[in-house]
Amino acid sequence: MKRIIAGILWVLAEGCISNDVPDPVIYGNVTKIEFNGQQKCAINTKTRTIELTLSDTVDIQRVCLNTLELEATPARKQEVLILPEASIAVDTFLNLSQPYRFTVTTYQEYEWTIKAEQPIERWLKVENQAGDEVINVREKMVSVYLKKGQNLSDVRITDLQLGPSIATYEPTWFNLKDFRRKQTILMNCFGRTERWEIAMFEEREEEEPSGEGLSVTVDAWAHFAYVNAKLSAGSEGIPAFEYKSGGGAWQRVEAEVSGNVFQTKLGGLKANTRYDVRAVVGGQIGTESTFTTERDDQVPYSNFDTWYLDGKAWCTGEDGIVTWDSGNKGSANYGNTNPTTEEKNDVVNGSAARLASCYAVIKFAAGSLYTGKFGGLDGMNAKLDFGIPYTCRPTQLKGYYKYIPGVVNKVGDKYNGKFDFLRGTTDSCHIYIALCDWEEKTFQANSTPPGTFVDYSRNNPSILAYGELKSNRRMTKYEPFTIELEWRNMERKPTCIVIVATSSKYGDYFTGSTESVLLLDEFELVFD
Repeated sequence: MKRIIAGILWVLAEGCISNDVPDPVIYGNVTKIEFNGQQKCAINTKTRTIELTLSDTVDIQRVCLNTLELEATPARKQEVLILPEASIAVDTFLNLSQPYRFTVTTYQEYEWTIKAEQPIERWLKVENQAGDEVINVREKMVSVYLKKGQNLSDVRITDLQLGPSIATYEPTWFNLKDFRRKQTILMNCFGRTERWEIAMFEEREEEEPSGEGLSVTVDAWAHFAYVNAKLSAGSEGIPAFEYKSGGGAWQRVEAEVSGNVFQTKLGGLKANTRYDVRAVVGGQIGTESTFTTERDDQVPYSNFDTWYLDGKAWCTGEDGIVTWDSGNKGSANYGNTNPTTEEKNDVVNGSAARLASCYAVIKFAAGSLYTGKFGGLDGMNAKLDFGIPYTCRPTQLKGYYKYIPGVVNKVGDKYNGKFDFLRGTTDSCHIYIALCDWEEKTFQANSTPPGTFVDYSRNNPSILAYGELKSNRRMTKYEPFTIELEWRNMERKPTCIVIVATSSKYGDYFTGSTESVLLLDEFELVFD
């Protein structure tokens, strides 16, 4: 009995000793780290930071970790019986576009931070160039002044680099000639695309070093404005712009400078509002200019809360006001079928639009919704007048959607087998927006084979801006979406807007799934 009690006391004593002795302090340090494309590396064990310089030929959002060596360093001199472990592993890819944090674990956890930079040289060189080009990386804009007398309709770019040295450009930059208005060029690299605007100006006469010469050029949108000016000869000081509305105080925004040109973007402006603006360089104050921001009008009934019955066809909006329409007026004539209807239960707010692809007695009909009006029937095929009058310049279309795709089980039989490859695949929805410069303010599409449809490609100069969303993903709830508008021409103003949504992307060609349903709610145009 005494032995048992003694044994219990010994165990208890051992437990007390174990709990009272703290773990030794063993630092987890990085001694070596190497990434694909790494040019420089500095490891600081005091701040636990790793500063990298990467080549511009690697994707900073997906950098492969090639080597990682760790060390367990005791806080005081003692034997170390633990191996450090890291939360990152060799041969994996890390997104280093922002500071990346990971841990090294010994007896304790130590947080390390990787900070990567990727220097990218940018330039644009032109024959008869006057001074240095101005490259605004944040706004993706390039401004170039050309020597006086240079014909802006016949400009020759001799060299260009706006991104990594391995980037490609669309269109090919040496084919850009006409700069009487801004040109857009797409820079493609690492599977991503950046849209750059290039503007060229004829050099002005040299001006005396006075504030009178600091004239401002403004491109005003609804909630922001691009402003630029040219430095006068002998100007000294930090270039900036000042602006105000009404009797308010001047607000100052510093500018980006290259050579003798400076520019910036004034953000946070109110729509349809008059502003005063002036350029300032040191003590020089330029002549005041005025500009008025554009309107930020929404497309009416874009919340899809209001519906009415037009004969047998359900419509969103109000009777007699042309805003939104669908293919209902065609399919309702055959079997009283309405692919597009009001949804009252599964909504974000109020009511929603339910676009359901179906077989309308004799033809496949995709659920659809578009700005414009139904133009009638051409035999068994629909004529749709796309577009409503609109003159504002939004930057995004936002809203909510929920998509339940089916398997494609209907394929149009009058298009020479063009869409047979889709049979048995997952159907996809399509939402797109276009700002157009059409004299007639509408475009009549006709599904009669071979079909007459709008050309939304970059080859069509009447499409000033375009953006789209395509998906075949099955969704269980509403999700927000944002469609960025790519403005292909920033000089001309639109005359109409086209917004289209369909539950079957190839519904125009009578191809899709009779099980596909697309729910839409709370559309909104954004102008920031």
